[in-house]
Amino acid sequence: MEYPFDSIWINGRDISLQDIRNQAVAHRNSFEEGVFTFIRDWLNNVQSFSLHTSGSTGAPKEIRVTSTQMISSARLTAQALGLQAGSTALLCLDPHFIAGKMMLVRSFVCGMKVIAVTPSANVLPNIPDVKIELAAMVPYQIQEILQSGSHEKFNNIRLVLAGGAALNEKTKNLLLEQTAGVYATYGMTETISHIALQKVNGKNVDDHFKILPGISVRLDDRDCLVISAHYLSGEIVTNDIAEIVGNSGFRWLGRWDNVINTGGIKVIPEKTEVVIGLILKELGINQEFFLAGLPDEKLGQRVCLIVKGTLTTYQKAEIIEVARKKIQIYAAPRQVHCLEQFHYTPNDKINRLKTVEMLQKQR
Repeated sequence: MEYPFDSIWINGRDISLQDIRNQAVAHRNSFEEGVFTFIRDWLNNVQSFSLHTSGSTGAPKEIRVTSTQMISSARLTAQALGLQAGSTALLCLDPHFIAGKMMLVRSFVCGMKVIAVTPSANVLPNIPDVKIELAAMVPYQIQEILQSGSHEKFNNIRLVLAGGAALNEKTKNLLLEQTAGVYATYGMTETISHIALQKVNGKNVDDHFKILPGISVRLDDRDCLVISAHYLSGEIVTNDIAEIVGNSGFRWLGRWDNVINTGGIKVIPEKTEVVIGLILKELGINQEFFLAGLPDEKLGQRVCLIVKGTLTTYQKAEIIEVARKKIQIYAAPRQVHCLEQFHYTPNDKINRLKTVEMLQKQR
């Protein structure tokens, strides 16, 4: 297969595809090793690739996907976003995971030259001043870039895919002032990257995810998404609670795994966390947090707020007092617990289950 470019730019070096294919260039870190390995396999027409799920809930597992499936997924993204051949794509995610791999696949399928830089909180000072067609970042990277004042370079990117976690309200507000078009993404390793996009800034902002062409979704009896696509081997049954919108969209509400059953009432923590985030901001508290259900003799589970770092007894009481005024009583946290550290998955999502286990061991 011929490509409209014959090299990639990686960490300040122009490296020819032929040298990568022939293993004539040495990698300088694990990121470069992952990039070179995938490109070499792709150029050598390797037909299937081993991937590992993130382990957000439960243990990570290995799955295999074909190059044909990856190409189909890349084409759907190209169609939805109007990606242009001859433009430039920025790779700043680990290619050992699906998000990083698919940025390379999209580049090959669409004919975009690759700029690759080792992932960090703010990668933009480390890249050349060029117009970028497409980048994929996690919300933490976007937040750090905007807070650092790298707005000009950020807005040199036409389209930014935000995935791996939800964008918080603070970051969404910062994005309203930017000209780069930012899309929240919905997808997972099993769906070979995203299957739906939600525009979060600029004109025509979406209030729900819109599925890509050729994708269909439905809800099972738990109100969780079930996904079908021509390039998948079968339906993908998820643990994501959702609300279907029209014929081609849905609102993500939360994870079935995280549902708290308190006194027979089911609480979706992700919905309540949006309000909790606003309360913490109002109280001048800027720390990571999540809601979880801890054992309760009467209720089965009680809703608790887990905060990373430390809070005073007064701050904890203030959070509970304000929350009871703004949140339905059954969904409001009854206790606030602090942990110096959270447990994370390999791609930096909070591992709620293991973090709660750490908390319970310390109590």
